[in-house]
Amino acid sequence: MKKNLIIGGLILFISTSPLNSRNNAYSFPNSAGRLKSNNKILAAYGKAYLEELNGYKVIHTFGSPYEEGYQHGKLLKNEIIKCFKEVYQEGFFKASPILPKIVWYFYAKLNEKFLRPEEKDELKGIADAAGLKYNDILVMNSEAPYQALANFLESLGMSSHCSQLAVMGKAALDGNTLIGRNLDSLDLNRWHKYALIQVHHPQKGYNFIAPGYAGKVLEAIIGWNEKNLIIAQNNTPYPFQSPFGLYTGILMRRLIQNCAVPKEAEEMIKNTKIISNAGTSILAANNKEAKVIEAAQNIIDTFKNNKIVQSRKTGEIDNLLDTLTLANHYKTPFTFKSAIPPLEGSLLREQRIKKLISSNYGKIDSEIIKNILTDKLDLKTGKNIGPENPGDNAVDWYGKRIAKFGPFSIPKNLEVRITTNISAVCDLKEKIFWIALGKNYISRSQDYKSFKIMELLK
Repeated sequence: MKKNLIIGGLILFISTSPLNSRNNAYSFPNSAGRLKSNNKILAAYGKAYLEELNGYKVIHTFGSPYEEGYQHGKLLKNEIIKCFKEVYQEGFFKASPILPKIVWYFYAKLNEKFLRPEEKDELKGIADAAGLKYNDILVMNSEAPYQALANFLESLGMSSHCSQLAVMGKAALDGNTLIGRNLDSLDLNRWHKYALIQVHHPQKGYNFIAPGYAGKVLEAIIGWNEKNLIIAQNNTPYPFQSPFGLYTGILMRRLIQNCAVPKEAEEMIKNTKIISNAGTSILAANNKEAKVIEAAQNIIDTFKNNKIVQSRKTGEIDNLLDTLTLANHYKTPFTFKSAIPPLEGSLLREQRIKKLISSNYGKIDSEIIKNILTDKLDLKTGKNIGPENPGDNAVDWYGKRIAKFGPFSIPKNLEVRITTNISAVCDLKEKIFWIALGKNYISRSQDYKSFKIMELLK
């Protein structure tokens, strides 16, 4: 009898064990010893946990791709469901009659073949835990179809205005390597609500930090890993860009997870056969060097399996030694000779960033980087204006410039403007980063919160 009870108990344990099914959670050692008493723990699941730190949500995931995905989906289930509904179903899918829901799913499936099996596994983990379909999570982690029209939409003013800069050596106050990065995107006045910091402890590769959104784990706009390598990315417009290929956000994730030095990042970019749409300009830096690697393919290049790749190091532009500046949509010699000419506002931003770097040369620290990133610029005069006034700047295209233009008519309930909703500064010598997120429009240096990189990566 006792033997039967033991056997029955084992059967019950196995049948309900998280390891019994791929669709269930994986079991991990209890993480209580890892959690800091001064942090507010919002949820825990095995070894993974979600905490509130300095007012921001920070999620820590561990293990294989599927395990990390499942933990992400389990700990952020409500946020993922709400994000998908509000941002995609009620936002992007209704934002334009020429880009309905079916186009988003078709485009995501079209380029799914460029994902690695382990990347698909991570998405399956999220879907299983969050209770959404795999294709829903795939869409959230794929390139937006309007990016395929980016080269044509630019003339209509619908283009991202992201910015980056790097200073080191003689340009910086203490010789530190300082990186600044802004994500300017179509927020719809809702996406920013689901922003958080992701800390990955993958089974293979390096531990890394990447700010992002609930449900989006493959896309990375900036990240730091345990080798003290920082990777940040901007789009680079290129005529007749191929709509087929690997999403550059996913390429970023691969670089952060698998590269230890800028040279390795450059080699991985060169060896990635096909990169889709707007091309990419990737800043790779550690405490010793910083470089921008630019890559793009047009449709003919894609079929010929060719790719243009070039790189530049600090101090190669405008004789500003130990500096790099980078903004979307810039002219030669900053990128390819055949690049589409930039919008006037983009040129002003690029020039403004360089002017601010030049005027503070030799004394630049993290506070000055924050001030540069939140600087406000008037499009017509190129002068700085107050933070409450509409205008363009190093961080943001402010004002409802996109209203209605024929087939791109936008529903009245959607606020359509490009805004800076994630901004980050990193000191690679001190191994500290400052980040501002969770707002539709980041415009003050006070918006940034500081974090110690190695403490998060433990």
